[in-house]
Amino acid sequence: MKSVMLAAALAGLLAGLVVAPSAQAAGRAAARPVAYDCLGWHQGQVKADTVALSCFGSVVLKIGRWTYWSGVSARSAHATLRIDLCQPNCGTGKFRTYRATVILYRARSHHGVRYYSRLQLRSRHHGPRRYTYRWSRYPGATIPVWMGGPSGRSGQ
Repeated sequence: MKSVMLAAALAGLLAGLVVAPSAQAAGRAAARPVAYDCLGWHQGQVKADTVALSCFGSVVLKIGRWTYWSGVSARSAHATLRIDLCQPNCGTGKFRTYRATVILYRARSHHGVRYYSRLQLRSRHHGPRRYTYRWSRYPGATIPVWMGGPSGRSGQ
């Protein structure tokens, strides 16, 4: 009888060991970083399909699909950079589009929410272009936005 109870206890222990790692993995997956845009610290999204680099909608990244999205970084080689040419004006302007690669990295935490604090954008316009942005606030601003610009002409 004792051996049956011992075997049952051991089986329960082993079953718990098998379940525990998958529960931990689920917890890590749930804590994947988010990407923010012009709403400041609100409505961050995992695998966002749109990231506004300009709060007036004049520079927007449309993401076709993410190649990966991990706790360390995210990458999409299936993005479109849309830039409003503001002709005849920015409200009714025409957009120029470019194929782009987007990389999000440098995960940080704000009030318990993990987010990517860096964004690198690669596209081609009269040669390879690379832009680097950081999630930060301008002096005197109340909410953060994507701040940055050209990192050089090389596509490295």
